Amino acid sequence: ITFVMLIYNKRYLKGCLMPKQIDVLEFSQTILQKSLPLFAEKGYQGLSMRQLASALNMSTGTLYHYFQNKDELYIKMLHLLAKDDAIALASDTSASATPEQKISSLIHFLNTRSAYFFNILQLVFEHQRFVASTTKPLTQEFIDVFEKPIRVYENTLKDIFDLDHKKSQTLLNFLMGCFVRSLLSHQAPDFSMLANIISALNKPKNTKGSAP
Repeated sequence: ITFVMLIYNKRYLKGCLMPKQIDVLEFSQTILQKSLPLFAEKGYQGLSMRQLASALNMSTGTLYHYFQNKDELYIKMLHLLAKDDAIALASDTSASATPEQKISSLIHFLNTRSAYFFNILQLVFEHQRFVASTTKPLTQEFIDVFEKPIRVYENTLKDIFDLDHKKSQTLLNFLMGCFVRSLLSHQAPDFSMLANIISALNKPKNTKGSAP
């Protein structure tokens, strides 16, 4: 009887836990998505888990239930945001769209999310200052935390505009430069040269012996 009850209880608990596991994933992603403005405002070093929990209206214990420490939360946040951005941009851009339509979709995507990308940039700058000045032992994953999101953005641009890896890097560098210039000048980002940049990137290189 005890053995039968044990099997029954395990099956019962398994059935009860499955919905909660789905909720855990969704709730943890919500935490990550809402954390960016807080990190952008206070910086990685200036924001504690206690402050983060308070701003998100939860106990510190609850936050630690989902993330072991601030490093884990920070890394997962940046990776999730890049993934969400890639999905959103791809969904805004039809595979059958003309090059002009793709450029228009990209500009609209960037303009409607300009405040969000400014937050990302501020976090990048603060992150680099922290890495350069801290005496705290840091993992390589933390130091290179922006490398994976950058690759996600590069691959998305590569697929949309049919570019090779080097050219998608060039395009992303241009877009990041637009936001940096905007941040320094306190003006809206200027993407007026985007069509010319993409057109130049799509031009085939002249090979030896070809007509000039």
